[in-house]
Amino acid sequence: MPNKNGVDAYLEMLKENPGLKAIFMSGYPAEILMEKRLFENGLNFMNKPVSYSALIEKIRELL
Repeated sequence: MPNKNGVDAYLEMLKENPGLKAIFMSGYPAEILMEKRLFENGLNFMNKPVSYSALIEKIRELL
């Protein structure tokens, strides 16, 4: 997405659907993403690679 990251897109979608839940994934270490302050709002994050069982567990947790 030019000029926008996933968090920005999510925040825009949240305006239309306040109950929207999302899981953010990245291959970058969480520490680097935290330094960029992308997850200050307590967003759900999983670091790649993600196992099937871990992903299912996170989805169940959010539902």
